[in-house]
Amino acid sequence: MTLRACLSVSGGVRAALHEGRPVVALESTIITHGLPRPINYKTAVAAEEAVRKAGAEPATIALLDGKAHVGLTRSQLARIAEAKENVYKASRANLAQTLAQGKGHVGGTTVSGTMALAHLAGIRIFATGGIGGVHRGAESSMDISADLVELGRTPVAVFSSGAKSILDIPRTLEYLETQGVPVMSFHPSGEFPSFYSARSGLHVPSVRDAHDAARIIAYNRALQLQNGLLFGVPIPAEFEKEGAVIQAAVERAVRESVELGIDRQGKLATPWLLRRVAELAQQSVTSNIGLVLNNARVAAECAVALEEVSQSNIQPSGMRISLPAVHSTAKGHVRFSLGGVAQNMASAAQTILADRASALVDDASMLSELVDVQLIKMGPLGVLVVHRCGDQTQVAYAPAHALEASKLVNTTGAGDTFTGAVVAALCEMQTGASPSMEQLLSLVDRGQAAALRTLYSDEAVAPSFT
Repeated sequence: MTLRACLSVSGGVRAALHEGRPVVALESTIITHGLPRPINYKTAVAAEEAVRKAGAEPATIALLDGKAHVGLTRSQLARIAEAKENVYKASRANLAQTLAQGKGHVGGTTVSGTMALAHLAGIRIFATGGIGGVHRGAESSMDISADLVELGRTPVAVFSSGAKSILDIPRTLEYLETQGVPVMSFHPSGEFPSFYSARSGLHVPSVRDAHDAARIIAYNRALQLQNGLLFGVPIPAEFEKEGAVIQAAVERAVRESVELGIDRQGKLATPWLLRRVAELAQQSVTSNIGLVLNNARVAAECAVALEEVSQSNIQPSGMRISLPAVHSTAKGHVRFSLGGVAQNMASAAQTILADRASALVDDASMLSELVDVQLIKMGPLGVLVVHRCGDQTQVAYAPAHALEASKLVNTTGAGDTFTGAVVAALCEMQTGASPSMEQLLSLVDRGQAAALRTLYSDEAVAPSFT
């Protein structure tokens, strides 16, 4: 079993990731379990449109027929919205189990499941309605959402309207602190939202705007911290009045659960509370949709700002890595220089591209599912170019450049030079789009020419390619 066999990234999401455009992950449990039909489908489509309108690419994540899908078509959205049988809630704990059910089975990903798959696909921003948390009475039931643990170990920034209001929010914040999760709020005073209400009476550090949040995410990533971040987004003002009514219903339901002893029944308490709140405040669905769409918009704005922050941090580099010849114990000509595949490739790219930004290749490691181009070196026979365009695959052959045997000095580093030169040429293109086959053949030509220079040099990478 390979990753490609169980993970499918849509063409739109794959292209956005490849081109460095902002992407926002969206969960699917709200579609499969959170909202009634047909509102669930309409909300899913509206959330994707809110992300697009703000300048990012939406990536709704769900499990379908034994495969995890990152980015769904409208027909796939409709299918999970209409599914009634063989539908599961999929958190990290049962992702594999749900996929193993195979064809005909649907999994709506929870916050923890969505975070895990988003990170696997290279997505750093995720919008949801509300996260799970510490349940009331958890001191005896130990009922604590896996979402909180996931936030402590997966580097994805989550934008939500706080924890669901039926939960124990003070203990939820304490648990997040224990997990090392930065928690911030877009509320001007730093008050952490309580889902249907912008206020909880609990304060966390505040962020002013999308750019402020993006800088925090960028620094967290630069430090290579492997934790997520939680940004609380207050419910929009137009839903605040309804939110207050719903919050009052929540508080009443909680009191009733204590009076009836339901709060001591562990996991049975939460479903009872949800049903009771729906009975007391039927307008909760409208507010739920409103905050979901608002969170999607805010997350997309932050994703756009994050790309801008990442670009602004790119600094040109003119560093040259080399060593002079050192010492000799016998008559002759002996040279020592830095080598190794990675060093040779970097040196070749740096020689050609000294004024370009090293940060451009920070995200060069991509999943095989995202790779559209393969250059297959065949030694003296040349290079085979394989280019995937949507559902079609193009193949072209580039003959090897003629080698003058009399000039051959060194056979070490030619392949590394070829790769480094191709990378440098790609950076120089700066088109933002996937190269055409004609452009790819031009890149290969430049790479082969650079490789010849190294073969004619006594260094692992030729000092010049002109």
